[in-house]
Amino acid sequence: EAIAVAEKVYGKNVGIVTSNHERNVNSILKHHGLEKHFSAIVHNRTIINKEGERVLKPDTRPMLHCVSVFGVQASELIYGGDRLSDIEVGRKAGIGLVVGGAWAGIGVKELKDSKPDRYYEKSEDFRAALVA
Repeated sequence: EAIAVAEKVYGKNVGIVTSNHERNVNSILKHHGLEKHFSAIVHNRTIINKEGERVLKPDTRPMLHCVSVFGVQASELIYGGDRLSDIEVGRKAGIGLVVGGAWAGIGVKELKDSKPDRYYEKSEDFRAALVA
């Protein structure tokens, strides 16, 4: 539901930047019928350096690749994550609004302490904020 809200409010610039395995990402999206909702999906095999190694968050290259696919400035985007590395990469990449959320139940105190621009306990709260 949050994806549909984001598409409606912000247009087609909805993406995923994850360090998760390509196979897992594709499987989850397909299982939930969500693959058509994303104009950029950056996973653990999207960016490979010249040594043949995967480039993952908190390196900014995966995030900046997503930004380039959208054809906008990083400062125009909202990025939400549930890990400290998400807050770190959003800040380092120059994302306009970095949102932290406890929706995965991981490291709530640490995530709050990282001082994201906004923090939400539940994904429903994040969804509501997208349309506010």
